[in-house]
Amino acid sequence: MKQLVVLDEEHMSWLLFRCGDEHFISVVAGTVGVFTWEVKLLNTEASIYASNGKKYVDELEGSIRYNPKHFESRCIKGFRQAYNVQSALIEWREHK
Repeated sequence: MKQLVVLDEEHMSWLLFRCGDEHFISVVAGTVGVFTWEVKLLNTEASIYASNGKKYVDELEGSIRYNPKHFESRCIKGFRQAYNVQSALIEWREHK
């Protein structure tokens, strides 16, 4: 089983993960009620992140937050349980 790793985060905004060759972003959204959208990045998006870093993730996060329906087909239901996000976050925060 491949291990989920946190690559970067913007507090109360987004988390960026990698699991093997796949990349995922978790975006905090909502107004009255707060929720998260977990979206699998396309290979092109992961490549742009590799080139541009956090600046690109900030732009992608804004696109997801303000137009979530556009990303609905890539939204992963049950992501936090399926990928053991809690363990990845503990590891990330211990080594920060």
